[in-house]
Amino acid sequence: MKPLPFKIPPGSKESITVYHDKLPHFYATYHNHEELQLMLVIKGHGTAYIGDKIVQFKEGDVYLLGQNLPHVFKDKMDPKRNNGIESISIFFLPGFMGDGFLAIPETRLLSTLIKESERGVFVEGDLRERVTAGIWQVTRQSGLPRLLTLIELLEQIAQTEELTFISSPGYHKPKRTVDGRKINDVFNFLLDNYAREIKLEEIADVAHMSPTAFCRYFKQHTRKTYSRFLNEIRIGQACKMLVDDQYTVGDICYNSGFNNVSNFNRQFKKVTGLTPSEYQKMHR
Repeated sequence: MKPLPFKIPPGSKESITVYHDKLPHFYATYHNHEELQLMLVIKGHGTAYIGDKIVQFKEGDVYLLGQNLPHVFKDKMDPKRNNGIESISIFFLPGFMGDGFLAIPETRLLSTLIKESERGVFVEGDLRERVTAGIWQVTRQSGLPRLLTLIELLEQIAQTEELTFISSPGYHKPKRTVDGRKINDVFNFLLDNYAREIKLEEIADVAHMSPTAFCRYFKQHTRKTYSRFLNEIRIGQACKMLVDDQYTVGDICYNSGFNNVSNFNRQFKKVTGLTPSEYQKMHR
């Protein structure tokens, strides 16, 4: 599975590009780009596909996405909130400070971070607050001060003793562009239809394959079976509903696409390590 290649349009003649987006939705195509991306989610929540992992993102999250790391953020529209998303993304190439900068002894940690960010990094804890403040500072700067602030942010992340990586260590980038289009169609279909029964023949038809070929293709390019992948999407949606007082566990079971409570409980614990009731109590 290879994402659609994407080129970040430069916003200026500077070495880094900063986008402060206020849009109806995040860019909804599974894609990658040669620039690294330091991203702050200001408004919006939903499901992100980063490398070979599925994660739930929310307001306040900070991510460092490495060079050519495939990703897409699918925001979930909530009628109780104002529609739309807001985020700040800082795009930069590894050599944004010039040739040889990452080869000097003083930038050893920074060089390692840039390499390891190819798996994706989730910034959390007290560090997230400091990085968030720095990202906002970058939006108000230009020239050398902006570059120095970015270096300081990356250095703070690099100095963290325990980085939280997103993709698995053995993750391999996809090899064919056509796979990016095909899998993006599958992702979009599943996100739009997860709450109902989806027969294997139906989803295979979305990818223009036979059911047998689709199952083999999906496992090869996502390192997950199709059924596991669909269950993870459904459990992710169920987690959101479980923190809302207006839903019972039974309601959530059927609203998230499961056809009986017993199977829902089993699959939920398999993915989260908790029963739906335990998860609900913990988050309420």
